[in-house]
Amino acid sequence: MLPDEIEWRPTGESPLKYHPTWKKTTCPECGGDATRETDTMDTFMCSAWYQYRYLSPEYDSGPWDKEELDYWMPVDTYTGGIEHATMHLIYFRYFTKALRDIGLLEYDEPVMKLRNQGVILGEDSEKMSKSRGNVIAPDSLVNKYGAELFAHI
Repeated sequence: MLPDEIEWRPTGESPLKYHPTWKKTTCPECGGDATRETDTMDTFMCSAWYQYRYLSPEYDSGPWDKEELDYWMPVDTYTGGIEHATMHLIYFRYFTKALRDIGLLEYDEPVMKLRNQGVILGEDSEKMSKSRGNVIAPDSLVNKYGAELFAHI
């Protein structure tokens, strides 16, 4: 189904987008002209390995400069909410292990320690947010307890 002759160019987009005939097809239901979707990669495909490339963005002899990789990776602490632990971190770890398996990395885990932050609940047991109108203005706490104490809350 996918074409054999594809030009791999560093455009940041799927090479299928630039294939002259592949994306043009016929709708199987109505028989009319149709266009295949070319951007089919999940958003996590990029965010799962970009941190390696960011280590040496000007490096052009490989995916990254090994000296920079060895200095900065693995990350000491990854801080995020539950959505990070159940989504992005899974892909981040998967890519790290795949890159290790093909010999591009020498370690098993991309981070040394995971720190999950919680959600602060208001008096109504709902997540505190400006849109819900249940946040506490810091000025009232500073006025009541002082700026020094507030800084440590």
